Amino acid sequence: METVEIRIYFAQHHKTGLWKAESPDLRGLLVFDKDREALADEIPALVTALLQEEGKQVHSVRFVDSDESEWQLPQNSTLAEVNLLAA
Repeated sequence: METVEIRIYFAQHHKTGLWKAESPDLRGLLVFDKDREALADEIPALVTALLQEEGKQVHSVRFVDSDESEWQLPQNSTLAEVNLLAA
């Protein structure tokens, strides 16, 4: 099983309060919601769907603390650890 980390950045529009999540590591991951927690809840399913579109089989997606990773993350960001099944 291969494990990959995907950086996810959250930002909130200062006038509307709308939250955005995007990733420089996964093409197509750009989603909006009025609630940050609801937005975060959507991400594992979106990551799975986008990776399946690339022909990868996803075993699991979970958020990890930044101290579990080699990445130094800015505020309002997180890591999603994705376990992929062998092709």
